[in-house]
This record gives sequence, structure tokens and C-alpha cells, in this order.
Amino acid sequence: MKANKQDSVLSVMLVIIVASLILASIYPIRINREGVMEIYDSGHLKALLKENTGLVIFSSETCPDCVKLMQKYGELRQLLPENILLIEVLFKPGLTDRIFDEYSIMVTPTFMVFK
Repeated sequence: MKANKQDSVLSVMLVIIVASLILASIYPIRINREGVMEIYDSGHLKALLKENTGLVIFSSETCPDCVKLMQKYGELRQLLPENILLIEVLFKPGLTDRIFDEYSIMVTPTFMVFK
């Protein structure tokens, strides 16, 4: 009986993980409560930057300076003109590695402006 319960829990966890990956591929852009766009896909980042001016912040949750900066995104968003996108690319192993590699990001935080 205990093994069946563990199998059920593992099955549910697997479904959640697969659903998360599917949603990340369908909705690769998320706008958080501070009005910052969170990007996980390099193709969508390039498409956005082709049509818009943007300040892109490459960050990581394990970087103390990044965590402090994340708390100021709302203030930063208010300082920027509305026509400039504020975009965060948060390092997530296996999900954002490609973007970090394409833009040669070696340390966080890294700021880049695209016009």
C-alpha cells in the first residue's frame, strides 16, 4: 500500500513537471507584478528586441546583488519611459542556458540595452 502511495506521488510530480515545461514553451514571456517582463526563450527575446528598445537584466537567484536589485524592479520600471521594456532573464539551469550563452553572460547581474 505504501509503495502505491509513493508511486502516486511520483506520478503527480511528473505530471506537474511536464505541465510546467509545456507551459514554459507556450508562454515563454511572463510579466510580473512590477511590470518586468521575464523571458525564458532566446527566440522571443530576439523578437521583442527587434521591435522595441529594452533594458535587459541577466540575473540569478543565487546572486546576492541580483536579489537586492530584484526588490527595486518596481522603482526602476517607474523611472524608465513607457516605451522602453524592462526585461529580466533569470538564470535557470536547463531553461535559460542558451540565452546566457548567446549573449556571453558570465556574471550576474549584467545589464544590456538594446535599441
